[in-house]
Amino acid sequence: MQAAGEGRLWRDRRHAGDRLGERLAPQVRHHQDTTVVGIPPGGLAVAASLAEHLQLPLNCWSVQRVRAPDGGMELGAIAPGNIQVLDEERLRQLRLCGPARERLMDLYEDRLRADQDRYGDPDPAELSHRRLILVDEAIRSGRTMAAALQSLRPLYPTAITVAVPVGSRPALDRLLLQADQWVVLQAVDRLEVLSDWFARLPSLKEREVIALMRPG
Repeated sequence: MQAAGEGRLWRDRRHAGDRLGERLAPQVRHHQDTTVVGIPPGGLAVAASLAEHLQLPLNCWSVQRVRAPDGGMELGAIAPGNIQVLDEERLRQLRLCGPARERLMDLYEDRLRADQDRYGDPDPAELSHRRLILVDEAIRSGRTMAAALQSLRPLYPTAITVAVPVGSRPALDRLLLQADQWVVLQAVDRLEVLSDWFARLPSLKEREVIALMRPG
């Protein structure tokens, strides 16, 4: 097997998705009512590889990471169904309340709807009463994954398994009860630079993300 690179566990997102697929393969053989759901952009790339490995259908579930108006500080995430998982302390520090907060949320709601259209998110009914494998490329603060889970739960999936290559232990501990199963290849005390874990982690262009949902 080709090495992932000096000090790195995976060659790229595809390699990480393959490893997750190997971990999940034994149980998926017994549950063919399963759909892989990727959080774009990076999580969808990992999910596409996992779905190919397991020969399962792939869907996208868009989540918008929310940042301060200057584009710097991360403030949380929003997801379909009016789900908001935000860092209230940071919002107060930036004095984002009242109309200023509403304007910021309206901006990211518009971006979320645009992503849903762009990437072809499914009708929620397509995910109901199915086993879902929810995939992202990493879990840092946990807010993106929390928003996705809170958005998917009302759809009444049979079960949700979260699968990620790497995640921070504090965030994983906070999220533990929100999913039925967790598959995390590497848990670390502090996750800062994601590229430390991948030999190659290029930024994904929009057309590349769209192509993941439209192979060939």
